[in-house]
Amino acid sequence: MSDTTLVNEPPQDAVVTTTLSKLRKVADTAASSQGEMRAEYSKAEAAGLNLQAAKKALSLLKKGDDKTKDWVEEVCETVRYLRLCGIELTKDQLELFNFTDTTLAPVDERAYVSGLSAGRLGENQNENPHDLGSDAGQKWMEGWNKGAEERRVVLSMEPKKGPDAAPELVKGDPDSGDPDPMDAALAAQTEED
Repeated sequence: MSDTTLVNEPPQDAVVTTTLSKLRKVADTAASSQGEMRAEYSKAEAAGLNLQAAKKALSLLKKGDDKTKDWVEEVCETVRYLRLCGIELTKDQLELFNFTDTTLAPVDERAYVSGLSAGRLGENQNENPHDLGSDAGQKWMEGWNKGAEERRVVLSMEPKKGPDAAPELVKGDPDSGDPDPMDAALAAQTEED
C-alpha cells in the first residue's frame, strides 16, 4: 500500500474507472440528445419552420421578457439603419412591425391568449396566473384547454412518409466540442442541404 492511499480509500484505478464510466454515460446521453435534436429540427423544417427564427425564439423564451424587449429594440434599430443606408423595405415587410398593442386589449382577452399559448406549449394548467373564480381565470382556462387540444392534435399527427420524411435518430459526436447542441444540430442540417 502506498503512502498516499488511506485505509478506507478506494484504489486510484477504481476512481479513474468509475469516473470514466460516468463520463461515458454523460457523453452517450449528450450524443443521443443531439441526434434527437437534429431529428426534431428536421421535422420542424419539414413543417415549414424557419430554423434560425425558431432557435432565436426559444433562446428569447428562455432568457425572459427583458432580453425579448432588447431584441425587439435591436430589430427596430436595424430596420431604421437599413433605411438610413438606402435599403428600403417593402410595404409587406414594414407591415410586419405593425403589431397590435396587446396591452390595450381587455384583461379577459389577454388571459385567453395567454392560456392558449400555455396550452400549446404544454405548460401545466395549474400555472393559471388568475384566480380560477374570476372571468380572467375562466378565460385563461378556456384558452389553455383549446391550446392543449391543439397540441394533442399536432403531437398525434403522423410523420411524413417518403423521401421528404425526417431522418431517423442519428447519434451526435460527443467529441465535436460544440458548446450549444442547437448550433450543432443546425450546422448538421445545413451541411446536409
